[in-house]
Amino acid sequence: MTETVEYLSFEVSGECYAIDIALTREIKGWTEPSAMPDTPNYELGVINLRGEMLPLIDLAARLGLASPEIHARSVIIVAEVNNMAVGLLVDSVSNIIALTRDDMRPPPDMTNGGKHDYVSALTVVDGQMIRILDLGPALADQQEAA
Repeated sequence: MTETVEYLSFEVSGECYAIDIALTREIKGWTEPSAMPDTPNYELGVINLRGEMLPLIDLAARLGLASPEIHARSVIIVAEVNNMAVGLLVDSVSNIIALTRDDMRPPPDMTNGGKHDYVSALTVVDGQMIRILDLGPALADQQEAA
């Protein structure tokens, strides 16, 4: 029997992405970050989440996409990868989808020499392409800094 895994789907720059729901700690509304000096353009600063200081990542900028206009309805997904919590700025959260390995296809190699392998799989749900995001490589810089 094929195991089903639940994913949290969301939009970034008008495109649909998803992460394993097991990585998601919570979803929260927009919180203005405190800027930190000498950080990459995709790091917006840090936010205070009940006394825990989390880096806030503009996921669109991290993925090399056009950054969304930030407004009061912007959403932050608080995720935990390799024992490190981080806030991910996204356009909106869509829903939870259940997928099996048979539902997913490997993405074609269209990356910059394999340097940024952020998308681990592709799937189609209700006629919409969804990119399954691998947060490990996408957040490698934050993990090294920690």
